[in-house]
Amino acid sequence: MSSPDLQPPLSPDPFQESPLPDHSLAILRRLDREIERRASSWMQILELTVRDLADAFAHFNWTGVYLVEGDDLVLGPFVGLPTEHLRIPVGRGICGAAAATGSTIVVDDVRQDPRYLSCFVSTRSEIVVPILIGDRVIGEIDIDSDQPAAFWATDRALLEAVAERLARLAPSELR
Repeated sequence: MSSPDLQPPLSPDPFQESPLPDHSLAILRRLDREIERRASSWMQILELTVRDLADAFAHFNWTGVYLVEGDDLVLGPFVGLPTEHLRIPVGRGICGAAAATGSTIVVDDVRQDPRYLSCFVSTRSEIVVPILIGDRVIGEIDIDSDQPAAFWATDRALLEAVAERLARLAPSELR
């Protein structure tokens, strides 16, 4: 008979040693459950994800998703004030640059970046994380903050993990 102390955990938690805060882990765990169940529509998943992110982080003043349609990024679900940038050509602005390169872009001071397409006077920093299927960008997470240099390595790690999970949840027509 073995001692209870020697028993392996019933279900190992892949985030157990994570440097991410609990509210970040809750967002990732919800997406992981969604990957297992596949009970919600793509748009419902995107809406809930931007809401979760906006609610979890006080320095996320505008949180949204843009989806690729042809050569444009088209605004999907968002939390924050309405923006005039409903459609952005790939390659234009910070969002367009992230879509063109397929790489995360963090801008500590948007006032110093000539690519910035001004939405709100209060915006000081921005992070844009592509949602990739293979090497193809299907969308991106875009977050603005009214604080300069607001985004830390943990924000980037979380958003890249969220983008990876969103890619796995994308409908088959986007694959």
